[in-house]
Amino acid sequence: MVRNEITVRRSDTILAEIVQLHNAISQRAYDLFRNGSSSDTLDNWLKAENDLITKPLVSLKNMRARPQRRSISKLREAPTI
Repeated sequence: MVRNEITVRRSDTILAEIVQLHNAISQRAYDLFRNGSSSDTLDNWLKAENDLITKPLVSLKNMRARPQRRSISKLREAPTI
């Protein structure tokens, strides 16, 4: 499994983060338009979002789940050493 580093940044407000993300997406969409990827602005915007916003690979495990109990018949069938 490939592990990616996650950068943690502090921001004064959530609005500042949203504006920064919007500007980055806008710039990427414009770059896609200039490179001739697509002339459709919505396609460029969605591609830019996909390029810049990624979903981290995370595996969740239920730590409160009870372990499975083995039945007495299965314990009797277990080989002895």
